[in-house]
Amino acid sequence: MEVGTAGLRRPAREMYPHPDFLSALSRRRIPIIISSDAHYPEHVGCDFPLAVSYARSAGYTSLTRFSGRSPSQVPLG
Repeated sequence: MEVGTAGLRRPAREMYPHPDFLSALSRRRIPIIISSDAHYPEHVGCDFPLAVSYARSAGYTSLTRFSGRSPSQVPLG
């Protein structure tokens, strides 16, 4: 599942997905990635520290990282 920071820069002014949904995903051990959905270079990685806190508050302790097409889990930084 993607945790997206782009909503913070849009009219919604909130991270995606909704906190209740993200918590439900965490309880089911659905892995996550964090993205910024950047359309401008200055938005790449925008608000990632906030997204890490958001994921932690939903119960996550790790993120999914891909090397090639192989996923692995890394601790939340």
